Amino acid sequence: LMTDPKAIDTSAKLTSRKAPQDRVIAYKVTTKGELRLDEVVTGEAFNGEFKSSTGKLDTKQLTEALSSIVDISDYDDAKSQSYSAVAYNDLASGTTYKGYAFGKTGSDKVYQFVLVTEGIGGFNVANNWAVYVQSTTIDTDNGDSDAVTAYVGGQLVTIPVESDSLVAGLVAGDVFFYKTNSDNEIEEVRMVTAKGALSGSYRNYFNGTVGAGFDVLDATTSAQFACEDGSVTGSFSKSDNVDDCELIAGPIVDVSNGDVKIVTPAELAKQSVDSLSIDKVKDYSLASETNVYVYDYSVSRAKDRVVVASNGSIRKSSFDRSSYVGEKRDNVVDFTAEAAAIEAEGITNNNFGNVNFAVAKVIDKEIVEILVIVPSEDEE
Repeated sequence: LMTDPKAIDTSAKLTSRKAPQDRVIAYKVTTKGELRLDEVVTGEAFNGEFKSSTGKLDTKQLTEALSSIVDISDYDDAKSQSYSAVAYNDLASGTTYKGYAFGKTGSDKVYQFVLVTEGIGGFNVANNWAVYVQSTTIDTDNGDSDAVTAYVGGQLVTIPVESDSLVAGLVAGDVFFYKTNSDNEIEEVRMVTAKGALSGSYRNYFNGTVGAGFDVLDATTSAQFACEDGSVTGSFSKSDNVDDCELIAGPIVDVSNGDVKIVTPAELAKQSVDSLSIDKVKDYSLASETNVYVYDYSVSRAKDRVVVASNGSIRKSSFDRSSYVGEKRDNVVDFTAEAAAIEAEGITNNNFGNVNFAVAKVIDKEIVEILVIVPSEDEE
């Protein structure tokens, strides 16, 4: 792939070519070690899944030994117009890619050169989100680099950032998606929750969340992530075997046999914040392997409040007795009364409470990642 056609051939026909897929050449190396243009080659377009079991990208056969892959998805970005090499093993099985394949061998029909225009380097619903812990600096070959420490895929990792402005304002517990550049630095962030959502006290979070009708997700990212009945409605890519995906948030009102009831804004719209029937709340199943994190307001230092946890940490809320509605007082909850009950007791610990909240990523109706937000149980 020629990044500078004039360095090889000055013909107007070649230098006028703009799109990278139109600037792929076959070449020969002379006896003097010089590169000589042989011909400009035409690629074959593809748009389909990669299957690791067969090595086929759509209908194009690839192998680790013979196929060179280049990501050109950022080419139209006036800021970068960058290219980066992609390892064969970095192609995700079941993920759809678009691009062009070149140089099919005569014997085993393997394509030797591949340009990927979509599917790599962007946002995919299968990507793990990150739960922010703190900002830091790390040593690199180019000196000190700004970085973030966060939980990703159940592991605490430190990731360099292209610019510290990308993570300015983040506090422990903030949830975000990110993508990296060719140097493995974070170059773009999409917030799942608003920056600083968990800062301050639990009581502030509770009152703010109830006052917002549990609508605490970043509206843009939530819309970008959504897919329904196999169709992508946002800008996150997905594999063809994913039918539904959504981001949800709200109080956890019940947990039973691997099913979790979370009151989302859509669920609340069907009922009332002052009279919510737990039985009518939608169930979400936990995936066989769910990444679970807990943000615990009982811990003093904010950066220590985020921990990796297990499914057992996903617990239903324990409402104050006075918050139940009706004579039976066992099934319908008044969240406004819950707030008043805590205030009326004159509790000095602003992190005390009864309601556990959640932010969750749902794929095909299963929770695959969840952040559980829990109050202090100590009334002081």
